[in-house]
Amino acid sequence: MKIIVGASRNSLIGSKAIQWWIDAKYSHSYVRWTLSSQERDIIYQASHGMVHFQSLENFQAQNEIMEEIELDLTADQFKRFSTKCIDLAGVAYSRIELLQIFVCDLTDGKITFEDQPGYICSELICDLIADLGIKFNKPKYLMNPKDIMQCLRTYKANLA
Repeated sequence: MKIIVGASRNSLIGSKAIQWWIDAKYSHSYVRWTLSSQERDIIYQASHGMVHFQSLENFQAQNEIMEEIELDLTADQFKRFSTKCIDLAGVAYSRIELLQIFVCDLTDGKITFEDQPGYICSELICDLIADLGIKFNKPKYLMNPKDIMQCLRTYKANLA
């Protein structure tokens, strides 16, 4: 089964601020895959107050996809992945973690924090793809979308 981890942006001020802070052309990370029986793609993300599913069409109406990386999952990996998605749907968004990332980055990691309840987009992606053996360069709750895409590029390069 193929899943796609992507990075996107929108025109809102928060998106522009995150793009500036992480020095990237995107501010958000998500995962998508094809629901073959419905012949459509679904987005899974942490945004708008919670972890949730959204159709690709509705997502693209408000967001611009900037980069995507395809990952191949075995049937067992996809079962664990999709089970996590179902179990985490509706979990609250963690705005406090955005502040933690900012403070941690600002102090070069001298001030650290503990994981907080809820998810931000990049932390969610880390949880969903951890089963694939992808190495992350910092705790998942301090990851940002640029970190996710860099880790995935490295992972894919090592597979080649």
